[in-house]
Amino acid sequence: MTRGNSIGVILTGATTQKASCQLFESSEKGGVREGKFLVIESLPNKRQIMVRVAAIVPQNDFYSPGDAWTEARRKQVEIPGQLARQYEFAN
Repeated sequence: MTRGNSIGVILTGATTQKASCQLFESSEKGGVREGKFLVIESLPNKRQIMVRVAAIVPQNDFYSPGDAWTEARRKQVEIPGQLARQYEFAN
């Protein structure tokens, strides 16, 4: 569902006050930064909303509190990082 120069997908729960966007892999490496102004296009009615990126939040499945890897980290076992889902959100 990429169009033009899209950087990601707005996730469920967005309002006119706050939205979370899962960035496309191509946008994670420097295309988006905090403070940058962007335009969100609402697909049903083509309405455009100007937004400012307040925060970029990296996610990694191996580093969540209480996850299946908690004991391995506690015992300092090396975790194969390339197996984890890694992605970024922009708020």
